Amino acid sequence: MKTIKNIHLGIKNESKFKRAFSLVCQFIDEQGWSGACHPSVAVLFAICKVLGIESTPCIGEAGLYGGAFDHSWLTINDKVFDAAIMFPLNESYATGPVFDGFDLYEQAEAEIRYGVYFSGLDEQAKAINSQNLCDYIDAAPKDMLWQLISLICEDIGAKFSKERLRSELRECHWKYVKEKH
Repeated sequence: MKTIKNIHLGIKNESKFKRAFSLVCQFIDEQGWSGACHPSVAVLFAICKVLGIESTPCIGEAGLYGGAFDHSWLTINDKVFDAAIMFPLNESYATGPVFDGFDLYEQAEAEIRYGVYFSGLDEQAKAINSQNLCDYIDAAPKDMLWQLISLICEDIGAKFSKERLRSELRECHWKYVKEKH
């Protein structure tokens, strides 16, 4: 059986990233956090920054079974990492978490297509896409995303300075992925 533990990514701080991804999945599951794609990607991207892992926070439409919805996901080495797909707002699009392009529940390459273009981003997704990652994380109620980043970094043994990370994230933006299919 393929699991996060036995998928080799070939990146620095791989074990810490794997643990962070697992913790984000656990948090989403325990909270029943549907529609958490944008915040979970922001958290994972921030943790990648802390760990020195090159990654890209992507926004666009994802498609499955002939339909599509606005979505965010993270890429590392052009492979998709998507914890929030477990609980999308529209449950008919739910799949297992996607790790390195692999659906962990189905034990197969992810069927969902990322970056498809059907109708373009809605107003909410356009607003998110226009923000840098620092502003997006700062806008979360009750500092929730910063707290989650801090807790995960503590768990994986990664020290960070919130102010330094905020400064780095001000220069980071979502990548709008849209390909005609």
